[in-house]
Amino acid sequence: MAVAAEPEVTGHGGPRGRRPRGRGAAVVAALSCAILLAGSGAAAATPVARAAATAGAAQVHWGKVELVPGLAALNKGDWNSNYNPPSASVNSISCWGSGGCVVGGFYTDQNEHLQAFVAMERKGRWGKAVEVPGTAALNQGGNAEVGQVSCAPTSVCVAVGTYTSKAGGQWFTVTERDGAWGKAAEVPYPALSKASIGTVWCAPGGLCAAGGTFTDSAGTTNAWVRTEVQGRWQPALEVPGLAALNTDGNGSPVSSSVDSVSCASAGNCAAGGQYVTNPPYNPPPSQAFVVTQTNGTWSKAEEVPGLDSLNGGQQAETTFMACPSAGNCTAAGSYAPNNLNTCFPDSTCYTVFVVNEKHGSWAQATGPNEFGSVSGLTCPATGDCVAAGAQVDGQGNPAGEVLSETNDHWTTPLILASTQNVDSVSCSSPGYCAAGGNGDHSGIETAFVITESKGTWGTPVSPTGLPAQYSATISAVACPPKITLCIAGGLETPANSTRSEPFIVSQTG
Repeated sequence: MAVAAEPEVTGHGGPRGRRPRGRGAAVVAALSCAILLAGSGAAAATPVARAAATAGAAQVHWGKVELVPGLAALNKGDWNSNYNPPSASVNSISCWGSGGCVVGGFYTDQNEHLQAFVAMERKGRWGKAVEVPGTAALNQGGNAEVGQVSCAPTSVCVAVGTYTSKAGGQWFTVTERDGAWGKAAEVPYPALSKASIGTVWCAPGGLCAAGGTFTDSAGTTNAWVRTEVQGRWQPALEVPGLAALNTDGNGSPVSSSVDSVSCASAGNCAAGGQYVTNPPYNPPPSQAFVVTQTNGTWSKAEEVPGLDSLNGGQQAETTFMACPSAGNCTAAGSYAPNNLNTCFPDSTCYTVFVVNEKHGSWAQATGPNEFGSVSGLTCPATGDCVAAGAQVDGQGNPAGEVLSETNDHWTTPLILASTQNVDSVSCSSPGYCAAGGNGDHSGIETAFVITESKGTWGTPVSPTGLPAQYSATISAVACPPKITLCIAGGLETPANSTRSEPFIVSQTG
């Protein structure tokens, strides 16, 4: 996310979408992936869940927020649009050890163009943020950002992001070694007709995977996957087996896409997405699929086991994937339990599924009750994962929540009172995690962090040092492997301002 320091997914593989300030009741999930969830009863469940969460939780303290060094000199533009998104943001964080981390995101330059940045902490001291080398020449359309950073224990890091060329949206990767960033390289499009890239995942050491869509000679949209090994991209492959699944009932292929991908090691990956089964309907019915690569060979895609009986509304998609070891992955996504015409508001139409792969075989999917949107998925070990997101009640009111898996058993979702969404989650080892997101206080968006220690979640707290009357959110969290202190990043925005200020905050123990 050689193997990433932690197989964490904070989205479905693409860069985090720019998020509007002051979301109110809206739920905006990470990496431009909003999966809204059905269910009510938050008020009844909250006191019990919170009491269980607080009892016995170890006291881990968060320090004072600090602005990303050097970013103020770069972030000179104001972003003005109907959606009023921030002008700069921390999108992703990864750490290889205590005092050694990388953050990535975007800022707005004086020409109102979005540019990608990275900043590095070495031996506990943060260096200045810099524009990702090489993106100035690539980003001719003025819309670049880093969406994912990942660091190995050797301190080698890789960043993945997007930019806009004259031809349209493109993806890039860039590697850091010994404190120096190389030059950003374009992720090549596959030699397929009208191909588009939907997701890219990379780990340090030249291991990447990507997926997307292409259009065949019959005008059908099909899904493809490919991997990069030791810096060399392999030919793209149409996802095997989808043609048999992806029909309208009369033998005619319809459309499919890869929306998430992750690898445990070279040649051992998994991907997921959706396929459409009957296009005359609006929206057309869709099903979620998963597909596994073992020792360099992709198996046949399969519908997520057990999901067909849950997906009464015929709307499903696999949007998150994490693989802690070869043949042992976890996927998460959304489905509609009921007909879309029978639910209101729209935020109550969908719920979340999780499904585990063990020794190369996918188990039955489960749909946790009262779990509404997924913004992050992390698996520090096989059978030990944490999903984070939000629940939406029958009136459309969101509340942040986390869902933990221990020894292959998913627990009851933990609803976090006075929050709206958990945007990111990370674990250093099973039972030692941190998460962050946003809430709302008197109409002002507020940031929070929450810590799990010895398998017990504490209470959400607001980091110190955030100015009063500033809106704020936590957008990324990282916990170095086998180290119990974590780091978070986010953004703060002064009232009535269009210029946001990305920050970082660390645990102090």
